[in-house]
Amino acid sequence: MGSLLLGILLLLASAQLAQQSISPSQQKANSRPEPPVTTQLQPESPLTITAKPHWFDEKTFEIFVVVKNVADKPVTAYATTSADLSVPNSHKSCFIYSFSAPGKMLRPDKTDGKSTWNRTDEENKPPQLEFAVDFVEFSDGSTWGTDYCQAKEHLDGLRAGLRGARTLFRKIVAEAGSQSLIDDLIKGPVEIDAPPGHSVGWVEAFRSGVEGMRSNVLRAYQERGLPEIDIELSRPIDASETPEAR
Repeated sequence: MGSLLLGILLLLASAQLAQQSISPSQQKANSRPEPPVTTQLQPESPLTITAKPHWFDEKTFEIFVVVKNVADKPVTAYATTSADLSVPNSHKSCFIYSFSAPGKMLRPDKTDGKSTWNRTDEENKPPQLEFAVDFVEFSDGSTWGTDYCQAKEHLDGLRAGLRGARTLFRKIVAEAGSQSLIDDLIKGPVEIDAPPGHSVGWVEAFRSGVEGMRSNVLRAYQERGLPEIDIELSRPIDASETPEAR
């Protein structure tokens, strides 16, 4: 009986301590109703989408957005939008994501989740957000969606930059060695001319791809040394470079 009573007292003390550790701001956040978050009904979409909001503090909340592949083909990239329904004619926010490798593709019946953070307005009111699937790219190169976010153009430019940088870096390694490449990359951003005939957005994505490959190689060198450079330059740039794709 004594040990049982002691256990109960310890549980009560732990609960009281946990309650005391919650800040006043968190207590106010926990008492607030969930932010008004919805998802657009899209019966034709190859991805379903759900969004779960959660208050972090009195003025900040997280939304965990999850997509599920309900198609019969793997997905290599997708884009979602969020619209603030409380502001008439407001622009949608875009989220574009490509899977990092063929083994990471979103296969049928699998899910992928990402968090987004939001704040309340000057009156401490949360925005009325609605999420939707905007664009889907499959492993065979086909696509779906209205592509409000211009995800296809962004991905095409980004991948061209990644491939262009990878080709240049491989050439430097073959001619001068891995250390020479690292010495060049440490000096700063690499300048590679974008091919003509593309939009400003495509060129910006191209430059991001070049810088992304530079960052990838430097990180591989810093974490695992020179032997990792050849391995890094042999990796697919993302899930679009997969044998089953094209």
